[in-house]
Amino acid sequence: MSLELSQLYRLQLNPIGTVQVAHLPEEVATYLGCPLGIAYLSSKSLLHILKDHPDIALMDLLCLPMMIREGTWIGDRRNSACVVYAHPETGRAYKSALKATAGGYETYISTFHKCGDRQRASLLKRGTILRNANRRS
Repeated sequence: MSLELSQLYRLQLNPIGTVQVAHLPEEVATYLGCPLGIAYLSSKSLLHILKDHPDIALMDLLCLPMMIREGTWIGDRRNSACVVYAHPETGRAYKSALKATAGGYETYISTFHKCGDRQRASLLKRGTILRNANRRS
């Protein structure tokens, strides 16, 4: 799966829209109890990200599929996990969180923002590492 800028523009305009972003790594899907293993981004979440994190542009969000495939995953709570990722071209570090809903059949990205070294270290200390960065199955 890939994510295109046009999809994000359309998602901004559709208050009930959703797009598929990427397939979750197997370890993450298992942790979340998500048999379909697909991460979705809703219009509501996109608007939340853009409103609460004004330093994030739609272009930043285009790294989400790679982030989901290659980032470091940390188990957070029973139905949620977060992923941290450093973009290989820009060097910017990002954090995203996902929540499983509908009995695990729908997994939505709930936030996306820049992440500093201290925040990353804190996440790694308090959570369970589900998958290390750049590990491919």
